[in-house]
Amino acid sequence: YWCGAMIQILLICIIRFCLKASTVSYPDYLNFLFIAVGGTSSAVWGSIVAKKSGKVQRYRQIIKYFFFFFQSVKYYVIVLCFLLILFGPSLMTGKVAEEVKWYSFIMIFIMAIVFGGIEEIGWRYTFQPLLEKRLPYEIASIITFVSWGLWHYMYFYVSDSLEGIQH
Repeated sequence: YWCGAMIQILLICIIRFCLKASTVSYPDYLNFLFIAVGGTSSAVWGSIVAKKSGKVQRYRQIIKYFFFFFQSVKYYVIVLCFLLILFGPSLMTGKVAEEVKWYSFIMIFIMAIVFGGIEEIGWRYTFQPLLEKRLPYEIASIITFVSWGLWHYMYFYVSDSLEGIQH
């Protein structure tokens, strides 16, 4: 799992670095492709290893598990209401930047729920439990934490948001 997920996102980082360092211009949709391919590395390799290890019989079990609501739907509605309270006044008064559309916040909400957690298929659902079979919980957690942090630094580089985070 670890090698597959890290190599996949590292290759995307290298390609992105080479393109940024060169004078070659490339279409904007490649940035989205880099984020999609790099950002799904954890989920892709988590799913592959979960199936190979016998944890699941079919890939659709992973997808079913991932989209299963663990909380009551009312909690998701509360989060959506919170976002409306937070961003609603800016939307109503027109004080939102021109490039931000009225539906951007809804898209961000959906992306945060779907894509923000998809990496957990690899880290929490596959990698951590496999480590815990061989190592004590504390050691497995430290290894997962360091690996997760390294993976996110590479992801932040690919998504061009590395400069904006507080290190």
